Amino acid sequence: MNHDFISLINKTLPESEVKLLLDSMQQPISTAIRINRNKINELCVNFSPIPHCKDGYILKERPQFTADPAIHAGAYYVQESNSMWVGEIVRHLIQNQHNGAVVLDLCGAPGGKSTHIASVLRDGDLLVANEVIQGRNAILYENLSKWGRANAVVTRADAKQFGKNANLFDIIACDAPCSGEGMFRKDQTAIDEWSLQNVQLCAERQQRIVHDVWNSLKPGGFLIYSTCTFNREENEENIFKFCKDLNAKTISIDLEGHENLYSIEENMYRCMPHRTVGEGFFFAVLQKNDDLSALVEKADRQSDRDFASYKKNQSNKLGNKGNQIKNKLELPFSLENWAAFTGAEGTYALRTGFWSENNPLLMSVLPSVVHPGVGIGKIYNGDWKVDASFDLSFYDEELYPSIEIEMKDAFRYYRREFLTIISDKKGIVGLRWNGLHIGTANSVKNGLNNLWPINWRIRSEFEAKTIVK
Repeated sequence: MNHDFISLINKTLPESEVKLLLDSMQQPISTAIRINRNKINELCVNFSPIPHCKDGYILKERPQFTADPAIHAGAYYVQESNSMWVGEIVRHLIQNQHNGAVVLDLCGAPGGKSTHIASVLRDGDLLVANEVIQGRNAILYENLSKWGRANAVVTRADAKQFGKNANLFDIIACDAPCSGEGMFRKDQTAIDEWSLQNVQLCAERQQRIVHDVWNSLKPGGFLIYSTCTFNREENEENIFKFCKDLNAKTISIDLEGHENLYSIEENMYRCMPHRTVGEGFFFAVLQKNDDLSALVEKADRQSDRDFASYKKNQSNKLGNKGNQIKNKLELPFSLENWAAFTGAEGTYALRTGFWSENNPLLMSVLPSVVHPGVGIGKIYNGDWKVDASFDLSFYDEELYPSIEIEMKDAFRYYRREFLTIISDKKGIVGLRWNGLHIGTANSVKNGLNNLWPINWRIRSEFEAKTIVK
């Protein structure tokens, strides 16, 4: 272990904690999943419940997840157990928010926290899931699409772009890029890239990110700050700076499982592998002062007084921006509380409700929207070719004919193979396996033309096997 890292930890934690922490970092890692209650309720493998997450489980052994059609259908997500605290905090906070709350996951990829937040939001709330790196943004959209709530907009913006608009979000989750000390026992790259200089660079970058996005948080709103590192510079010291610079305060977390957390400062929480089943993680919840007179923004920010005018101007500009959201379109079906939008890669469906009633121009002022919901599909020769991601967004509704298939065929479908399954149902069909919507196909004379997105396909060959009952 790096001597500078050990020295830094010795300055941070009591001697008794340091020894236990370092010993635990030599132990095997655990495998955790979080199930999608909208799609499944039971597993057929041995597991232990995660105390702080009612949908989370520690598996006794790690299966070959790629071979399981259920994971591609969004039945569960493989996620580090301690990072599940973020979604559970949102679950707790959202209950005291107005109907139609808007939540930003600022650093959303690959999608663990975003899919968790999407699950805990109420009907009529909205998630804005953001990732600035293009390749990771595509992965974020893929995982949210498979999860199937269709209550999320995916953006690709810098924190400063959000900060140009005041009072957009009720809750912001900021899992800040960090030096990754909490990942040392599972990621050799994190060890190789660690240095005292990198710790300082990360701390400074984290400060810029939070300062840049802060203006977009509503007065009285909450920012959940988290890292997967152990040092004080990126954790407690940053929280102190935020409270001082941004006129914020921390709040206590008294949720189930909090007794396993460790604090060296009030209202700032550490998950450490010798105290919890999982990797190193830190979090704190900041609340924005609700006194508007104390929130005078700097000259480079859009003032509250000008906000309505700014929204109107942005809305008028949309017709000239091909990469922005355009006019609402008519859906090729009839459902309440849904709207269709045109985005960068086609037509999308998004669940609406209270959030859109409360914020009718929100979609026009969100920066760099890439995916405003889930893909609907395209019209070919007058026929609607339903996007597989749209099919995954439904749990009980059947908007078109469906066909039951076997597990081996479900796996072949996710390899994007042609399925030699003959059906008397012709045209667009939804494929069903084990009670799950798994995607769409075009039923023709000699089988099923595969409509699974080609960039989501499985590239390896396995024997299909599931952990879902």
